Amino acid sequence: MSKIEKTKENIGVNSLDEKTKKELFNKFIQAGGQVITEKKERGLKDFDREKQKLYRQKIEAHKEKLQKAKPPIPSPTKQSKPATSRQQIKIQARGEKTRSSFSAFIDRLTIRFKLLFLGVADFWGGYYKSGFIERFNTEYKAALLELQMIYLDIFKQNPSAGKKIIEKLDSIKPLYYELIEKIASIYDRGSFMLITQAYEEFPDIAQKINDYRDFFLSLFKKLYVIYPHSITISDAFERAIAFQQEIEKQKSTLYSSKRRKAKNDIYIVFNKLFPRLYWLFCNYYDSIIPIGDNRIETMLEIKPDDKPGKRVKGAEITEVEVPLPGNLASQTSEDKEPLSSEIKKGIELMYTLDMKKLRKEFDRENRFKFVKENDPIIITRLLLQEFDQEYSLILTTNKIKYNTIYESAGKIDYRTRLSDLYNGMRECFDVVRQYTDALEVYEKTRNDRPFSNTQYIEYSKKLTQLEKALKNLTAQARMTISSYMEKVANELKNLIDDMNGRQLIVANPQDVLVFESELEGEKKLSGKKVYECIYLTHCFAAALSYRLSLSGDLGGKAPEANEETSLQISLTENKHQETASSPQQKKETPSKDEEVSILKELDDLL
Repeated sequence: MSKIEKTKENIGVNSLDEKTKKELFNKFIQAGGQVITEKKERGLKDFDREKQKLYRQKIEAHKEKLQKAKPPIPSPTKQSKPATSRQQIKIQARGEKTRSSFSAFIDRLTIRFKLLFLGVADFWGGYYKSGFIERFNTEYKAALLELQMIYLDIFKQNPSAGKKIIEKLDSIKPLYYELIEKIASIYDRGSFMLITQAYEEFPDIAQKINDYRDFFLSLFKKLYVIYPHSITISDAFERAIAFQQEIEKQKSTLYSSKRRKAKNDIYIVFNKLFPRLYWLFCNYYDSIIPIGDNRIETMLEIKPDDKPGKRVKGAEITEVEVPLPGNLASQTSEDKEPLSSEIKKGIELMYTLDMKKLRKEFDRENRFKFVKENDPIIITRLLLQEFDQEYSLILTTNKIKYNTIYESAGKIDYRTRLSDLYNGMRECFDVVRQYTDALEVYEKTRNDRPFSNTQYIEYSKKLTQLEKALKNLTAQARMTISSYMEKVANELKNLIDDMNGRQLIVANPQDVLVFESELEGEKKLSGKKVYECIYLTHCFAAALSYRLSLSGDLGGKAPEANEETSLQISLTENKHQETASSPQQKKETPSKDEEVSILKELDDLL
């Protein structure tokens, strides 16, 4: 629209009638106005034809020189073919891009529907469904734990029989024992508790998908390498249980039940848990990658050593690092591996401590009044308190500078990672508190001696129940603290290896850490360099984890197990008193063998 037309529209000329328009035009002319056209005709008086002719001759002469110097230019018809092919390439690329975007959209949609129908997450993929966390806690985790317990029952409860079973399995296929060992080592109570703890404490709050990314990817990696051998794993357990029955020659119903449990647990792991982990993996990487694709191994950083198939007949048995409960804890291997320099350094740090002074300082409320000084759990509790007071600040201090690391699995923020690890220490203190409370109840009950034969029977049953609970809490405390300390040691080992190598994570390894004594108190790490502080903390954590293992002095026979002897003596004395006072009641008094059987009911349950 021209300026004149726009002006006409603004002043409303088009709405005027012809008479009014004519009157306005006459007034405009009378006032001296002039009608001017919008375009002026182009004048030709300044155009120099001679100069233009000379310029054209120069251009034509230049073209002739170019034609002599170069090969003849292809005709327009020959030029049209390349132009057409370029257009086709552009159209094809545009189509592939469109198809790629559409394929990614379909992948995302498929993943969301799969997670929704499997009951893992909501359609938008942002939060887990509460039902999935609950099933993970009650069904999936329980299956892995039960497979671990079956492994311990077959190979560790009776080491000599376990070696014979391994030899028989190796004679058929060395892969059998290797697969059983791998699936038995998957369950780790400390890491699995991280998934269920938040749900148990806050069941009404939805858990974010990305909060447990590292855990579920790690679990998927462990299952992915043995997934192709799921049928072989089932066959391996079947044969191992058959060999155990052949050697032990006990009731067949016991082994039939064990077979059913193993078969059912393997089904749950590979047919229920594994598919859900696979679709979570696809959700994390926002793409559907078929199982068996080499890209999965690259994304999960699976190395050749991670895959089964390396074991040969008669190879040395690798111990599965799981804390054993109850009577299994005393059955350790005779051959102990030499201690690393880090563990030796950590033990050296511990042996400089005055345990009586620590107990007096940390137990001002006298909560440990029923606990003996040589109780391994209380010694562990004091060492844990020492770690919290003197070394755990490495996990939370802002004086250590960390760089954000980007790897194939995603972004890694070590400051957040270590801070979350520190928060997990609360569970260690809680489990020790439960142990001390149970021990207090046990001691009070044990000291409340019965005065009649009827009271004695109830008394012995109650003590047996309390002993079982105490045994379980002892194993749970060792397992929880050992697992936690192992995680701390491993995380700090990553930092130490990086400071000795690439130096990408810790930005200030040579800085000296100085803590304000007025606010934080006198710290043993104050005045030391960042590298040295991380190293000493790693040594302490690694040493405590070792001491709680089967080879360590705090992972041996539990004090409550030693109490069985004193309990038997006290019950025997009471029995003699009852027999002397009431000879007619002798038949009702349990025999010594019955006492032992009562006290060892836990062994039958394990």
